[in-house]
Formats: sequence, structure tokens, C-alpha cells
Amino acid sequence: MTKDDVLKLLCEVGFSGIRRNLSGDMDAIFQALRVVRPENTCGFIGQALLLARGGQVDQAIGVLEPALQSCSQAVNEAGQVQSMLKTLRQEVHSTR
Repeated sequence: MTKDDVLKLLCEVGFSGIRRNLSGDMDAIFQALRVVRPENTCGFIGQALLLARGGQVDQAIGVLEPALQSCSQAVNEAGQVQSMLKTLRQEVHSTR
């Protein structure tokens, strides 16, 4: 199994866990991805989605900032997630 295969598998497990509401267990996976593959935004995206799922949208947006500045892989995806989260934040604030 190559390093890219491991990254892909860990991402799939982590994102699948978020969908199944196993958020607490998934944070360790996304933290590990940030360490093992710091050039890839996958770990940042996963942590942002965990925060957003827990209602911490502002923090989720902030988690993606370093990824957009320093990562070289999957940067467009991180930007799209951040944009989605900003839209979500506006919708939440407008309904209050």
C-alpha cells in the first residue's frame, strides 16, 4: 500500500465517520493526516467539518486558513469548503 493509498483510506474512514456522527473518534484521524501529509488539505477539511457539525462554524472557517496558505494539494477543495461554511454562517446569523 502506497502513502497515497493510506491517505485516501484514512480520508474515506474519517469522512465516513463524520457522516455516521462518530465525530469524537474522527478528530484523531484528521490530526494524524495533518501530521503525515501536511501538504494536503484533507486533515484540515475533516477537522473543519467536525467543528461545523458541532455548531462551531467560525472555528471551522478558521481551521482552513492555514491550509489555504501553506498546503499544495487539494487547495481548491479547502477553498470550496470554506466558502460553503461562510455561506452557512451568513444563513445562521440571518435567521437569528
